[in-house]
Amino acid sequence: MKFIDVHEDIILEVTRFLDLHDSFNFLVTCSTFASLLSFKDFWLKTLDRLQTVLMLPLPCPVGVNIDEMTTDALRKMAIHAYSLRKSWSSECAIPVSIQRISLDDEYKQICVIPGTNIVVTSDYKRLSCWHTQSGACLDVIQLDEDNTKTFIIGKTPPFHLCGQSFISLSCYNRNYSLIVVTLDYRNPDDITLRKTYSNSRWPRCEFIGVPDVALNDTMIGMVFTHSAENLSILMYCKFSDNIVREVPLRIRLGSDPVCLLKNGDFYLYGQDKSEEPSTVIRVCTDDCSHSPNGVERITLDIPSLPPVYSTLHVVSDLQLRSTLNGVILVERKMSRTSLSVPGPAQICAHVHFSAISDNASQTAFVSYEHPLNIAHSVVGDSGRFVAIIDMELPRHGPNKKNNLGLVHYISQPTPHARFHKLDTGDLKVNFYNIVVALDETLGVVYVQHLGMGTHSTLHVFSYA
Repeated sequence: MKFIDVHEDIILEVTRFLDLHDSFNFLVTCSTFASLLSFKDFWLKTLDRLQTVLMLPLPCPVGVNIDEMTTDALRKMAIHAYSLRKSWSSECAIPVSIQRISLDDEYKQICVIPGTNIVVTSDYKRLSCWHTQSGACLDVIQLDEDNTKTFIIGKTPPFHLCGQSFISLSCYNRNYSLIVVTLDYRNPDDITLRKTYSNSRWPRCEFIGVPDVALNDTMIGMVFTHSAENLSILMYCKFSDNIVREVPLRIRLGSDPVCLLKNGDFYLYGQDKSEEPSTVIRVCTDDCSHSPNGVERITLDIPSLPPVYSTLHVVSDLQLRSTLNGVILVERKMSRTSLSVPGPAQICAHVHFSAISDNASQTAFVSYEHPLNIAHSVVGDSGRFVAIIDMELPRHGPNKKNNLGLVHYISQPTPHARFHKLDTGDLKVNFYNIVVALDETLGVVYVQHLGMGTHSTLHVFSYA
């Protein structure tokens, strides 16, 4: 039998065993494969491979049922994801478009709504919602009526339902309060921000650094370090009863801990200045937990640096992200050669990826070493992509240059990480006074330089 006479169902099965690059090439060069273009099942299987084999996020809003999408919409999604994979696998990715949005003020935080053309910005007093294609401000909400409190968005990505994103914020003052702001984009002609939860009945106590907050559809929680005892505490509240529960962790997580909520369990991490081993804390909120107070310690196996690196500086860019079968910890570290080593001191920058399974065991550790000092980093929602800004010499003057790049953690077949440079057109990226956000689903990087006056510009770089 000639290949051209093979039934389409068999050809569809053959594509399961092809490399994605070859599969797309055959669609163009082989008329037999081209017949699959009109098959919805082909595009569903292609998107499934992108998500489960290549671990790439689908370029659509969270919660969308792709089974209900049209064949043409699925085709566009698959081509977008494939194009992004090619772009971000190249030595230097070139943006296919660059948008510039004129903001009415400088915003210290950018919250990405993955798979959409929407971002939410914060100046600690209010939230503003922007459409990144038209540049229009869609809605603004004041976080505090008397404008005396300062609120900060949690480091964990918002909790998403279809057409809605729930953003958690903690009060940055001594008086604890948590709020939830809901972004509703189910109606594209009426996108709104509204405050849907507020609780100011949290116990008062002095804390150091910045607390972190996370939520899902049933509860909200916050982790912080007590200033008097220097020990960290988790407080959480179920929406059903609004009772604040306190869990002493009996461990020092430092002044900048991170908090992640997955399947009813809190994952907490921080880096204290002491020589304690790196430990992720898991707190089970289910009453059936067998651990004391539901607290479980997961000690990470992180290889030691060579002896010449005697001084280790831990940077506060710590992030926890949820994966299909666990969580992943991403942290940026810098080390310096010992003063006893002859010659000038050398700085070594690393991005660490620690994968932890749902049964609380570490499954992988990958360390990416960057040849230049990393000045800034931001982690995508999956924890597999980290946008970084490095510092090239000279650091001052007209010839100074900083690079925007992407570190990609790849878990299969052997865990490793790769770096790819991202071109930014005519924009000179500064390593100081900058806010960066990453939407890895659409392949978009947002850059805003601070200190530019009352008006600022948000640069939107799309790489697919």
